[in-house]
Amino acid sequence: MLRDCRNEDAEAITRVAPAAFAEFEQHYSDWPMFSANVARIPELAKTGEIIVAEDDGQIAGAVAYVGSQAPKPAFFEPAWPIIRMLVVDPATRGKGIGRQLTEECLRRAERD
Repeated sequence: MLRDCRNEDAEAITRVAPAAFAEFEQHYSDWPMFSANVARIPELAKTGEIIVAEDDGQIAGAVAYVGSQAPKPAFFEPAWPIIRMLVVDPATRGKGIGRQLTEECLRRAERD
């Protein structure tokens, strides 16, 4: 089930986000900084929309959708809607959660 993020989801998202990348830890020379930054996904709600996916009542994934008119870092084309920080809990992979989150971002881009 997909839904908009609520304040109480932040803690679960900050656990899922680093776990989603943990298998690649050995490929990051700055893993502590990277994992801390990826865990800050709830902060993207300041300029975008955080969408969460639930599986059996637990947060299984999240993504930040930033619309075309929203402020974004300079390395993004200002007029483009963007998808940021798509994360899926490794324990729930293979269920189509990442695809569902991506498709919801596409729906929102069409809406905008």
